[in-house]
Amino acid sequence: MSLPRCFTTPAQWKKQKTLRKKLWIFLLALAFFGFGYPASAQSPQAKLKGPINNLLAPLLRSHSVQKTKAERLKIQNPQSPGIPTVLNIRRPSAKPHNYDPHTVLVEFATSPSAEMFGKSLSSEDLKSETERITQHIQNLFMGEAVVSKVYKNLSQVKGTLFALIKSDTLTAQEMMKRLKGDPMVKAVSYNFKRHLLNTPNDPYFPEQWGLNNTGQENGTPDADVDAPEAWDISTGDNSAVVAVVDTGVDYTHEDLAANMWTNDAECNGTPGTDDDGNGYVDDCLGYDFAADNDGNNNNNPMDIWGHGTHVAGIIGAVGNNSLGVTGVNWHTKIMAVKVVRPNG
Repeated sequence: MSLPRCFTTPAQWKKQKTLRKKLWIFLLALAFFGFGYPASAQSPQAKLKGPINNLLAPLLRSHSVQKTKAERLKIQNPQSPGIPTVLNIRRPSAKPHNYDPHTVLVEFATSPSAEMFGKSLSSEDLKSETERITQHIQNLFMGEAVVSKVYKNLSQVKGTLFALIKSDTLTAQEMMKRLKGDPMVKAVSYNFKRHLLNTPNDPYFPEQWGLNNTGQENGTPDADVDAPEAWDISTGDNSAVVAVVDTGVDYTHEDLAANMWTNDAECNGTPGTDDDGNGYVDDCLGYDFAADNDGNNNNNPMDIWGHGTHVAGIIGAVGNNSLGVTGVNWHTKIMAVKVVRPNG
């Protein structure tokens, strides 16, 4: 038993410290080599034995049962036990809004009689194939689907018929299911929709580099908020009200008027009366809390300075109306709240 440090000389304490260090090294070596590395490395069910291993069991067990990412992605093949099969990560199914719900694109197998004419189809061959496929689709779907369009140029070049099949009663999924089992069908696909970026026709939009930076004004291309990409998803919502707390808003501005919020209860109420009971009389378009220069708050939040109108335009100038600029939101409602006076 070692004595407390206060009862030992520096030399004795140093010697005891060295002995303790050697003892720990010996115990660790004994745990890993004397008792052997736990069998759980090969069999997770194997038990750890020995007093030292019992102390280190949690650490050793957690290490021994670790699996590689590849191992975790494997399952046993029920048809062939013992043969691991990598999990098949399924591709996400087509989303309904990405394709036409009542049409599908089909490539048909070329008829034996048409193959003798070579790789491309002549006009006569194409006509014959069209009649053959049209009748076949009529029979296959019992009149519920028809050949809506034949892609003539593509069909002639490829030497096989490409067509658009349409149904007013069957969904694209139902048609796909039936066509996939048809020996006359070479390939079938949803009629996916593709969109160009949604850009407005406002004349000054090309200069709004913050929304879409193409390098205009010697700027950095794509240093912007990716507005056109966002507009492909949404151009705003008139149910969303945005309060511009600033110098007021010019609610008569041609590029803002249609997007201005109005308090219908006050606009259609009795003049001089607080119709909606919110404590403010005739606050039809917002309110002026700045009292301008006369010291009186009122119901006219008109901007006589310009800053609030500029901010409102960034947020919600009407988009795609062939006027001025466009806002981040083409459709929204701007509530004018005036809190700043022209003289500060």
